[in-house]
Amino acid sequence: MTGPLTYDVFINDPPPQDNGRLPNGEAKRFSPLASTLICGNEDAVLTDPGFTTDQAHALGDWVMARGRNLTDIVITHGHGDHWFAA
Repeated sequence: MTGPLTYDVFINDPPPQDNGRLPNGEAKRFSPLASTLICGNEDAVLTDPGFTTDQAHALGDWVMARGRNLTDIVITHGHGDHWFAA
C-alpha cells in the first residue's frame, strides 16, 4: 500500500551578479530559486535544482536530510538557472 504524496520547498540564496552595483551600493544579485521535493514513502522527485555549485551543495544536503531515494529531477523550463546545478 502506498501513502500520500507530500512536498517541501527549498529556497536557495541568490548568487551575486558580476555586472555592477545597485544605486544604494549593494551588489546586484539574481533572484532566489525555489526547488520542490515531491515525496512518497521512500522515493522523491526534485524540480529545478538550481544554478551554481554552492546552490547544488546546499540543495543536496537538504534533500539528503529528508531521507528519501531521489529517483528523478524535473526541469520546468530551459533557463540555465533552473538546471545548471543538476
